Amino acid sequence: MDTCSRSFDRAIHGTEGHTHRTAARHWPTFISQEEPWRCRPSHLTLRDGRSATVSMTRFIQHLVDGSIENVSDAEDDAHVLTILLRKSRSDLIIANRCVLQTHRSNQIYITGPKHGTWRSIAHSNFECLRVFFSQDVLRECYEARHGRPHDRDLSLLQVASIEDSVLRHLAQCFVAARSYDEGTGPCFLECLGLAFASRLVELHARGPSIISAQPISLSQGRMRLTKDYIEANLNVPLHLKELSGIAGLSRLQFARQFKLATGLSPYAYILNRRIERAQHLLAQDADSIVDIALQLGFGSQGHFTTVFRKRTGLTPAAWRRSRD
Repeated sequence: MDTCSRSFDRAIHGTEGHTHRTAARHWPTFISQEEPWRCRPSHLTLRDGRSATVSMTRFIQHLVDGSIENVSDAEDDAHVLTILLRKSRSDLIIANRCVLQTHRSNQIYITGPKHGTWRSIAHSNFECLRVFFSQDVLRECYEARHGRPHDRDLSLLQVASIEDSVLRHLAQCFVAARSYDEGTGPCFLECLGLAFASRLVELHARGPSIISAQPISLSQGRMRLTKDYIEANLNVPLHLKELSGIAGLSRLQFARQFKLATGLSPYAYILNRRIERAQHLLAQDADSIVDIALQLGFGSQGHFTTVFRKRTGLTPAAWRRSRD
């Protein structure tokens, strides 16, 4: 097993060789439960009324004995990347032809737009994560790479097993999404979906990228407006679309320029600011830890404690005592 595969295995199982425990872990609400099988969930609606172009789901199925067949006739123009979370035997059947057989934990495969009847036959317990990216996000990535819009729907492939190291690294990030809180989750989701789609467009492309002679940058004024907006909304989920809209850039351009300017991705910056705000509130010694967690949009005190300790090395209570 190569280094990438080992690290991916640790990300799924916790430590190498330990019994699988993923089903018992909490998954944030921005990762939807997939019902029915292989159907994209309703789009997340942003606060400005627009729809998010990336959806993430978790699908789990337990067998008592024998096998289970899942069928979908729903048409869908999205591309879908699937990550298996446990060793599982299943067959994916399109147009009465078996096009893919899964058999190992951390296997990754991607499917293109879905037309006609698709079937999956699971011969053992099955659990996976999926990221659905719409035609809108593919067009956005295509235009960013080639410097021109694509004039029709993109269909990069039908079914392919993935061995690309970049996509595997992104899959690790997806599996680690359980550690992201609800406030930074939507921004993380969009960034990850764009990264997946950009890599797929890059792998599919045959010609060189068209580089703009005048690179678009994030002005100091726009950066200040964006940061002010983040500060005013640390207690609610923030989406990459609304931040890039304030900056007057596409989401890809904004994510790149923001990281160049701050050294952090947008969602990492938001998370840091929320922890710094939490430290300020803890130092005041006026509010309880659970009140501070809720003020900053964390789902529970336990989740706030986990994120805070990961960032500072101390629990909120220990950090408050250290100030005393």
